[in-house]
Amino acid sequence: MAIEITEKSFENWICDHIEPFQECVMRLFNDRISDDASIQFLGNQFRLGKDNIVDMAFAIEDPDALTGDSYLVLVELKAAQLTPSHYNQLCRYVNIAAEVVPGYYSDVFGVLVGFGYSESVSDILMTSQGSNIRTLSASSQYDFTPLRLTYKSEYINSLHLDSRLFPLDGETDVE
Repeated sequence: MAIEITEKSFENWICDHIEPFQECVMRLFNDRISDDASIQFLGNQFRLGKDNIVDMAFAIEDPDALTGDSYLVLVELKAAQLTPSHYNQLCRYVNIAAEVVPGYYSDVFGVLVGFGYSESVSDILMTSQGSNIRTLSASSQYDFTPLRLTYKSEYINSLHLDSRLFPLDGETDVE
């Protein structure tokens, strides 16, 4: 049984696993920041001005930059295949943030996360290389198959032998 993922559950899962996600965000911008840069999670449902809320926000501090730069990173999550309208939404947020929080951050970056790309957004992504917007694609939708076992024998019969534990094709290391 496939379970449909909502943007909120996707966001909650990332918040529960924030450190690996932060590392991934840092790798996305490794062409713009130094190895000594650090990242801080600012929060989710981050308000930009009066009417705009971005899913997540981070701050990157880069002490090795000439001026000791700080960057605001806005993350927009989509529990679907990415489309041009998703890309445009994040571009709008990045532009708003550049106006709303001027002075403290040297620049504003955006990360768009979804489950693959539509064909029309692929063209946009290819022409925007080097921009402040980067994309991440989650590998697949989550698929949960319930396993209902009522007897001990059913449980034992459902187990599978991990082939890494024993040699294949009847070979043996035992003398």
